[in-house]
Amino acid sequence: MFGKAKKLKTVEININNEFVMWEVDLSNIDVNANLYVSAGCLALYIVNGTLRSMNTPGRWIINEKKDANAPKRLIGVNSDKTFDIFCGTGDIPYKDYETNIETTVGIRGEAKVRILQPWMVFTTLGKSTLTSDELDEYIRTKLAEIMANNLSAVIQKYDYQSVNTQLNAMSETILDIFAEQCNKIGLQCSSFSVNTVFFNDEFKQARKDYFDSQNKRKEAKLDRREEEKRIRFESEMNKEAAEAAAIINRSLPKPEPKPQPAPQQPSQPQGGYQPHQDFKWCQRCGAKVSVNTRFCPNCGLEFKL
Repeated sequence: MFGKAKKLKTVEININNEFVMWEVDLSNIDVNANLYVSAGCLALYIVNGTLRSMNTPGRWIINEKKDANAPKRLIGVNSDKTFDIFCGTGDIPYKDYETNIETTVGIRGEAKVRILQPWMVFTTLGKSTLTSDELDEYIRTKLAEIMANNLSAVIQKYDYQSVNTQLNAMSETILDIFAEQCNKIGLQCSSFSVNTVFFNDEFKQARKDYFDSQNKRKEAKLDRREEEKRIRFESEMNKEAAEAAAIINRSLPKPEPKPQPAPQQPSQPQGGYQPHQDFKWCQRCGAKVSVNTRFCPNCGLEFKL
């Protein structure tokens, strides 16, 4: 027969590179065993499902005689380790009031988190063994949820052109919200920053098309105005030219009227009066008058009968 296993009189909690929180086997611990907690660590000593003590770095006594037969758990914690959490979320509603286009945006950020109250982390996550990846995934999920619920109202304060210049202001708003949520689960958020706001290609193309259309309308309007100016200018120039010509014409001497040639009289038959003719021609105005007329009815010349 084998003898009984030797009871452990000493338990140590040292920095663990694999786990954030891990459980120590106390099945063979001696009564009044020594517990040594290294710097950067904490130890949760749980008796009958209740936290008996949270042991900071130093030497402690555990498994006292009164607890010898009670169920016990000891959980080590890397308490000073800071986790850089890279997180992101998408499908955040956003309306570009400049173009009146509705879209969704994505946000990428980074947070620094450490375990502040291990007991709250333990009870919230319900896990005594927790890796860095598991804690990272939990925090990223929680942070994405907070960002999705709060960033829509935050980002809507900024237009498309200025939103990525206001990341610090957005970060401060999210940090306050996230820090409060972290405290509720035993974590401490020391910093948070929004690194980038992503707009999808479909929105960018729609925005480009909108402004291209606007620019074309502006160019067409400018062209119409230029044409109207040209027409007005030509009209004014023609009017000024006409007025100048009229002034010049008024200043020039009027030409003397040219004498009108006397109407050519029909040739008279030689030999003077012919008995068989019943008319004659006025020697002054050329009017045709009766042979017996003494005075020309047109110019008053007296005829010699």
